[in-house]
Amino acid sequence: MIAASESPQSGFTVIELLVVAAVTLAASVLVFVQVNNVTIANNDKQRKTAINAMHYALEEVYYQQNKAYPSSLV
Repeated sequence: MIAASESPQSGFTVIELLVVAAVTLAASVLVFVQVNNVTIANNDKQRKTAINAMHYALEEVYYQQNKAYPSSLV
């Protein structure tokens, strides 16, 4: 028979809690980095699209009408 002072303890140890916290932190960092990379890639794609639109406008429209390129893009 087990005495009241010798009852089995249930719960998590400090080490187990620290391991879970470390794994959660590492996963959070990885997710943040990936989201940041996706955001950067999306912004780059939008910039490339805008540059291609300007290139098309200069080559196909402006140059065809004026037979010269503009001296500035202001």
